[in-house]
Amino acid sequence: LAVPTSTTIEVSARWHGRDGAGNEQILVESLIVRRISSGTLAQWGSTNVIQSTLTDDVTWGSPSFSIASPNLAFNVTGKAATSITWTLDLSWTEL
Repeated sequence: LAVPTSTTIEVSARWHGRDGAGNEQILVESLIVRRISSGTLAQWGSTNVIQSTLTDDVTWGSPSFSIASPNLAFNVTGKAATSITWTLDLSWTEL
């Protein structure tokens, strides 16, 4: 998600993964990021965990976000020799 200059946004993210055997993982979080003028994108405050990671298989790791200014990236972790279908429901509001 590219964040324009001089922008503050609230982001809500829900990750859901499912493999062929029916194992699932879910995580729901929200956070606020801002970019002052043309500066570096930064998180403002803490991540609000709405639903902590629920998982059938702890070897998947946990979904996460990272900042590579000016972008906010959303990441997932796989498992060797396992096909996982991931979906990300993402919404954001400029504040």
